[in-house]
Amino acid sequence: MKLRIAICAAVAALACAVLAAASGLPFVSSLEHAFGSDEESVAEATSSAQAKMEPKVSASALHEEGTLTVGIKQDVQLPMSTVDDSGSFQGLDIDLAADIAEHLGLKIRFMSVEDAADGFSQGCDIVMDMTDGEEDGITIVGTYAESALGVFGRNVDGTVTADDMSGRRVAVQMGSEAHSELSRVTPSVTFAYATNLNDCFHMLEAGEADYAVCSAYQGALLSRYIQKISYCGTIGDISKIGIGVEAANTELAAAVGDAEAEAEQDGTYELIRDKWLDGLPHLDGTTAISGFAAKQSPPALADAA
Repeated sequence: MKLRIAICAAVAALACAVLAAASGLPFVSSLEHAFGSDEESVAEATSSAQAKMEPKVSASALHEEGTLTVGIKQDVQLPMSTVDDSGSFQGLDIDLAADIAEHLGLKIRFMSVEDAADGFSQGCDIVMDMTDGEEDGITIVGTYAESALGVFGRNVDGTVTADDMSGRRVAVQMGSEAHSELSRVTPSVTFAYATNLNDCFHMLEAGEADYAVCSAYQGALLSRYIQKISYCGTIGDISKIGIGVEAANTELAAAVGDAEAEAEQDGTYELIRDKWLDGLPHLDGTTAISGFAAKQSPPALADAA
């Protein structure tokens, strides 16, 4: 219950970010100010409850008895994770890991890692934000998130099609995955280049672009600050994201899987997801944008006779 109260309180803190954004602060900076407020964090809210619970995982399955050590990858960004000015971790990964620890009756400790191999070598029990086949010797537990390119539009209701976007101005970061993906498909769009993701959404807000394409999760987080900007669908492949556990640690993998399933069943996970993704639907392909096709390569010249 304390976890749910903390999550709801953090949602209220978004009002602070809206005010900061209106004053000219960058969107992502505003988010960090909002979620880095004095509100009780999810990890803090669970500490007293954890102290009264019996661990559901044996000491031999953990690097530190009674504590779940969680690796947070350095190259992962909001809404999955970030580190605020005080050095505290914030994000969907952090809130979910804290809830899993609560379910398991464990304290929690976060560690910044380069990748899963680095994390496990440093004593992590689990590493968040892992995709299947990313590294050998690791079991991926559950699927709690997805990764895909999302399209965001101004004054758009529902999923768009490739024809809707054909020839329209699309804000992207130069050299980004979105830029590369849209360069390979037809019908073609007109690129409106931005130096960063914040600028993409500023261009969309100002009417200098008709759509913005970027990580669906990052776009969902930023779009809450702009009226009349909405999610319009995904382009390209969708990757499933789970929790990495060393393959040999079957006890912990089973326990983490059960805890994640409980978080979904009791509604806690949806609270966490809505806090960070503001109603973005699960990316399961039902909102995939239809009509794009790979560009045909020019025919090879025939050899001279």
